[in-house]
Amino acid sequence: DIQLEEGSVATPFEHYKLVGKPSVRESRNLLPPFSEWNLHANAKAVSPYVLELNATAGAQISYVDVPCVAGQGYRLSTSDPVITGVYVKVQWGDAVGAWITLKDSTVTDAGITAPLGAVKWRITLYSSIVGTFRFTNPMLNLGTVTKSFEPYKLLNKPSFVNTKKNLFDESKW
Repeated sequence: DIQLEEGSVATPFEHYKLVGKPSVRESRNLLPPFSEWNLHANAKAVSPYVLELNATAGAQISYVDVPCVAGQGYRLSTSDPVITGVYVKVQWGDAVGAWITLKDSTVTDAGITAPLGAVKWRITLYSSIVGTFRFTNPMLNLGTVTKSFEPYKLLNKPSFVNTKKNLFDESKW
């Protein structure tokens, strides 16, 4: 018999049992602040949700990857007006890392449904023209209805209602 426990104190053996169901909560905004994005050298986070791009050429991209659920509807929006030549590129990746589809759009888009096989989004911000541009308050939310902006909150990690003593599940071996 094997027993795996948290902490440094050994306790008498107890068989594994699940005593709580995982509880998952989601933030309304699925996009993290710009400090967690991969930023182009000509882009800077002015604040957590304001990105300034000083584009000296086209396609100077900044991006972030976030998990998604195939078949789920999402809404992507920003507080910015639509500007010709400024884009948000949406790509979906599958479980093995291949990109399965690509969609270029203006800064805001109607509801988007993640395609079959998708497990992650790549949201890319860029311009096709030279100039200084701001991307403000990007929001990706579940459903196809635009919601008011709110910052990302890391709430979607599984948590258990009760803890269990033996963390080693023999049935998984």
